[in-house]
Amino acid sequence: MSDLAPHPTAADNKDRIPVLVTRPDASKPKVDQPVNAFELLAKLQAPVHGRGYDMAMHHMGISYQDKSTAIVIPTIGPINAKVVERLLMLLSPQNCKRAMCIIEHEEVAAAYNYAVKRIIEDPKNKFKYILTIESDNIVPIDCHIKLLKAIEQTGAAAVGALYFAKGFDTWFPMAFGDPSKGQFDCQPRDVYEASMKEQLMEVCGVAMGCTLFDTSIFRELEPPWFVTYQEDGTGGKQFGGASQDLYFSRRVREIGRRLFVHCGCLAGHIDNENTIW
Repeated sequence: MSDLAPHPTAADNKDRIPVLVTRPDASKPKVDQPVNAFELLAKLQAPVHGRGYDMAMHHMGISYQDKSTAIVIPTIGPINAKVVERLLMLLSPQNCKRAMCIIEHEEVAAAYNYAVKRIIEDPKNKFKYILTIESDNIVPIDCHIKLLKAIEQTGAAAVGALYFAKGFDTWFPMAFGDPSKGQFDCQPRDVYEASMKEQLMEVCGVAMGCTLFDTSIFRELEPPWFVTYQEDGTGGKQFGGASQDLYFSRRVREIGRRLFVHCGCLAGHIDNENTIW
């Protein structure tokens, strides 16, 4: 059991606040709700005369919450060393189950469909989240932690890091559409103010270069989840285009689930000349 050490006497309680100590063989304290930080501060600042066991408090952490994540990386060939370096440095919450799946030489939508199907149908290994990282994206080492916090805060189907299309002529943020307009819109958003404030921005469409998905969304939608086509922003489709992201995003929005871009989680986009956009 959890105990107070040393055991306070009535006299001791007049002059000191007891400290909570958990012995190695102790069972975990039963906690109904996390401690409110402001209530805790008020208690610690209040007079302690005559107080003892009521000052022993347990703070609910996140180390043993289920944040299990499968990381999926599609690639058509060798992965740039700069990308690999960040993958090796990637941080995750303590005690977080994590697995990585690299799929080579597959069309990107087919690769994602294959990976998602294997992950959600595996009877032995259950993952609450799927993190997609594309082979030309240099991700921040804390992106997994930031995106986990954002997806749990919003209850979104997916939250993506902010990055930009490659090239001076096509440079735009991978944050598409304003849901407040009431219809699906895939025009790139103005992210300047949100990025300066490191805010979450709700969007109609997310890209997949560094995006965390709640696996529940793949059970809500029928496969295939990803189909490569070109979206013209009004619902028109031309198959054989270059994007599987917006096909998925449109279906997510149609069933009322939300999508966000984390403008405080900035990823790089590297081209064949090693320029990072």
